[in-house]
Amino acid sequence: MHIDAHQHFWIYDPREDGWIDDSMAALRRDFLPADLNPELERGGFQGCVAVQARQTLEETRWLLELAEQDERFLVQPDFLRGIAMLEEFDLAYDILIYTRHLPVATEFVARFPRQRFVLDHMAKPPIKSGALDVWARGMREIAAFPNVSCKVSGLVTEADWQAWKPADLRPYLDVAFECFGASRLMIGSDWPVCAVAAPYARVMNVVKDYLGKYTASERDAVLGGNAAAFWRLKRTEKQVRD
Repeated sequence: MHIDAHQHFWIYDPREDGWIDDSMAALRRDFLPADLNPELERGGFQGCVAVQARQTLEETRWLLELAEQDERFLVQPDFLRGIAMLEEFDLAYDILIYTRHLPVATEFVARFPRQRFVLDHMAKPPIKSGALDVWARGMREIAAFPNVSCKVSGLVTEADWQAWKPADLRPYLDVAFECFGASRLMIGSDWPVCAVAAPYARVMNVVKDYLGKYTASERDAVLGGNAAAFWRLKRTEKQVRD
């Protein structure tokens, strides 16, 4: 079963979706399952993981301001108390950060060795600038914790939207596969956000093509097996019959 491990649905509301600025005007509309289903089918995906895209506008602004002002927001006491409750309910946690937050994210995951974490968008590597070393060092440090997985997603929007090439992404994919291995990586589209830089199929084909040098079992793991195991997904009777 192949699974897109990171995508969003929303009903567009200009009051609550202020993060969609003029450069992303194409996203100023509704994106619902009926819009995604044809893309999944054409790409050979049988499932997807929908990630929340909206809280309140006020909270979103506050969190963004906090992240800008306080690089250690992940280890604030109130936040840590909340994360400590997740293991009891067998809940996983997505870590959405920028490269500069990787050191504190590593400190953060070290506090919770039994908690399942997944790093979203490979910590948003600086693909457009071509910088690699600082990001790669941070990725190696956080990947040392076996309870951390990583989504191979959101890369095209970190590149030059108008001029990126698959070759621009490969050095970053090399590092991710070196650090996490095929057993802890999950393909994700970040649809519909990815549409500002490329169509769904082109986004997913970058990773699919990269996986060509791996074994069939490794490819299946990245394309869905790891996501199914991470979120404890079970096949439905219909899927088994099909």
